[in-house]
Amino acid sequence: MAAPVLLLDVDGVLNVARPGWAAPPRHATASTNGQTYPLCWAPDLLDRLRGWHLDGRAELRWATTWCRDADQLERLWGLPPLARALADDDLGSFLRILFGKLNAALAVVEEEHRPLVWVDDDAIPAFGPYRDRLDNAPAGALLLTPRPTRGITREEADLIESFLDDRHDCDAGPLTR
Repeated sequence: MAAPVLLLDVDGVLNVARPGWAAPPRHATASTNGQTYPLCWAPDLLDRLRGWHLDGRAELRWATTWCRDADQLERLWGLPPLARALADDDLGSFLRILFGKLNAALAVVEEEHRPLVWVDDDAIPAFGPYRDRLDNAPAGALLLTPRPTRGITREEADLIESFLDDRHDCDAGPLTR
């Protein structure tokens, strides 16, 4: 089975006000859509994400309004160039962005038939037919909605790692939170 796809949002997931990891957060600025924004992140989290991607346990993909300018984030965070799940057409209105992210997630589980980890603070449906489709993905799906001020916590990173380990060892069913 192909490695799980990990769809990553940035703001509220990686770029957060108070990352709760052991090492002190790091700060920088980056620009997208003609505006410069402050960034704050947990370096230990980025180390884990980078490791999962580089060792082939997961394929990281950007699913964020930063897609157009994600190369800045990749350089800043020491990530290799990652695929973008959203095209420029998806980056219009808030609804277009939400449906672009949802369509990217559904494509992973229904067209690529791959396990999915989707981490987003505001785009993952809580219920309804789209959520049912994701929850019933044959290859499995882990859907995490972190608190936007904290982003991915150590505990959530442990859940992701456990999901990746399960997919590496066997073809298990869906796991959602």
